[in-house]
Amino acid sequence: MITLQLTGHAEKLAPAAAIPAYRGASPLLYHQVRTYQALEQATLVMNTYATGTGKTNAALLRLLHPAQQGHNTLIIAPTNALIEQHCADAQAFIDANNIPMRTVPINAATIRAISSETRRGEILQRLIANPLTFNQELGLPDAAEKLPFVAVTNPDIFYLALYFRYGRLDQRNVWEKFIRQFRYIVIDEFHYYDTKQFSNFLFFFKLWHEWGYFAAGYKICLLSATPRNAVYRYLNQLFGADGWQRVGPDNEPASSADLPTTPTLTPLTLHIHNAKLEEWLQTQSQLIADWQANALDSVIISSSLGKINRMYASLRQLEPVRITGPEPPEHRRLVRPVILATPTVDIGYNFGRPGKTRQSIDRLICDAKFGDELTQRIGRAGRVLGREETAIASEAHVFVSEEAFAALKTWDQQTLNRAEWASIIQQLEQLPAKHQLEGYINQYALLESFYPLLKLQQLTPKDDPDQEALFDAMRAIFAPTSKRTFKSFRHVYQLYEEREQWLKLAASAKWADRNAVAKHYAKYLSWLACTKSIQQEISPQQVRPILDARLIGHEKQQTELIDFIESQVAITKALFNFREAWQGPKAAIYDPKQLLSSQTLNYFDLFHVFCNYEVTIYRSKAHFEQDAGPSETAAVYLQIMQHRATQLGLAFDYPNLDQLDQKTFEERYCNAIVGLKGLGLSAFEYATRLVVPTPSAIYNAVQTNAIPCLIVDQASVSALIRVLQGGPIYRQRLNVDFNGMFEEYSVVTGTAAFHVIPELKRHFLMRQKRVNDQPILL
Repeated sequence: MITLQLTGHAEKLAPAAAIPAYRGASPLLYHQVRTYQALEQATLVMNTYATGTGKTNAALLRLLHPAQQGHNTLIIAPTNALIEQHCADAQAFIDANNIPMRTVPINAATIRAISSETRRGEILQRLIANPLTFNQELGLPDAAEKLPFVAVTNPDIFYLALYFRYGRLDQRNVWEKFIRQFRYIVIDEFHYYDTKQFSNFLFFFKLWHEWGYFAAGYKICLLSATPRNAVYRYLNQLFGADGWQRVGPDNEPASSADLPTTPTLTPLTLHIHNAKLEEWLQTQSQLIADWQANALDSVIISSSLGKINRMYASLRQLEPVRITGPEPPEHRRLVRPVILATPTVDIGYNFGRPGKTRQSIDRLICDAKFGDELTQRIGRAGRVLGREETAIASEAHVFVSEEAFAALKTWDQQTLNRAEWASIIQQLEQLPAKHQLEGYINQYALLESFYPLLKLQQLTPKDDPDQEALFDAMRAIFAPTSKRTFKSFRHVYQLYEEREQWLKLAASAKWADRNAVAKHYAKYLSWLACTKSIQQEISPQQVRPILDARLIGHEKQQTELIDFIESQVAITKALFNFREAWQGPKAAIYDPKQLLSSQTLNYFDLFHVFCNYEVTIYRSKAHFEQDAGPSETAAVYLQIMQHRATQLGLAFDYPNLDQLDQKTFEERYCNAIVGLKGLGLSAFEYATRLVVPTPSAIYNAVQTNAIPCLIVDQASVSALIRVLQGGPIYRQRLNVDFNGMFEEYSVVTGTAAFHVIPELKRHFLMRQKRVNDQPILL
């Protein structure tokens, strides 16, 4: 075990009356006033002060500025769990400062509560236009005055609006509301977003920049304790180094050196282990009980939901509370001496302890794979900003990899301040940043961002040049060496929309339009004919004469064409998801022992449940409801019996119904993003690699899905492992049947494939060069 001491931390107080309009009970911090002042000067400001130092209030101070009064504000919180918290914080700030505004939560639950029969997009745009339209549903009095408001939403809804993903009738209206209705936007926990998500925000920033919104006084505030260097680089490219401002502890003016301070973090005794958290806890459960007996509130944080629930079972006598994805919001709000949590709490979660005069969390136990993750988790303990007692030390036990443990031995028994510790972690290769893969921006961000430009062009006069000008500006940021044009990308999405519409047609209409069928069939045959060295394009005119003989009326061939078109649509759709594009089927879960969550009826990822629990599969929804009560429709209905003694891994099975030989399979499917349909699932024990029988309902659960996949051939597995090493993306097994002989491949599914393939591009090109350089033997 490595033990070191982290000193307490204090933040500078702002000079008295630095913002005369401020009426809050707590004194303002210097960095909060710096943020307010920076927003007077710059269009975009990023506050990078540490976790627990009041960054949210720093952003809210803008509501007091005369230029913002009378205008709406949007706060983007990274998860639904934080929307309620941010609404409460914003409303408290508004009330304390007598600002004539109100807060409005905007998430799926809000929209469902308003109406289940009206289109989601229509509700959303009407809600933003005037919240009083739904005053009863929002709990507002009938005579409520129309006021500007602070809307708090998640990034998924913002993305759906920005990228025209709502229904055709509402796309334009929803887009306009988000672009024009909010004069000030706060994006919290900006480090949380991966490269694809970061590029989505960059597109929005550039749109506001190019269309004059910043020049008209619109503002953006980013909050992030641990931003990546790439964030600075792209903001510099977009705004210029002097076109935005960062407010951080490392760039405070020298004139602030003598300002008084107030404590924000207590001293922390930090114990670092290279053991497994779950195994350590099995021998230390009495330690947790002793903390509880001595009124020392504790939290245990792990990246693994499975670990959290197994630890919950072993600590159940202490009546801990879980803060996890499957838990309902009301359960997450419970206050208990022992809390077990997944990364939900990494992103701004506040542990409320009403009436407690010292820190909310006295003791912390966590694992960490990434440096920014570790910084966030340690920052949850010992937070004392605004508390009466600020000198009572905290304690943390952190579990890291053997490599990180060895690298940290240098600092054993040392005392460090928080800045020194943060610098060590930031530079430690064995604890990398969570999001390192940056190739997506260069290869796919321009393609993704083109779609809303195309939709805008379709909805505006033909001589309007704005969309093409914005495309050129985005290309200069995302892919400055790209030769792709507005026209070439337009063709990509016209084909995508044609395919979507064709798949929606009834069977009779689908095959009646021979021109459309010929176009789709030609693309299918072209794909079948292509190899790595030969690109053969077959035209619709070439296939028209053979449609009746080879396709129309031939059920097998028609199914193959539909499967191909579905797979191509699935690949393109994978670009248009703010989070993972393919997360597996949903299971309806009867959990009478409450092993997964505090609810006996739940809906969650089938893969997680099957891999971590012994389950019983119900024959039908009706049989399930006899035990669980009325339920939603799900892919599989099951009951959780107990935790598995050994966690399972899952592999995909590809039956290879076309009987392709291995060479043809690799030419057609490997080292590119493809859509696979008809996959099965098999299970194996992680420890022994032994195959475990898979119930047929689970084996077949993914067969009807067209799943975007990056399949890596066996010669490129080592390169894939190097790319994924130290990151949050994992490869899975794909077993392909070659006439009864199974070959194992590595596969990355969903949106993750778009993150990974740009990092392998150089490897694939080098391999192809070596192949091409081989002598030809005649």
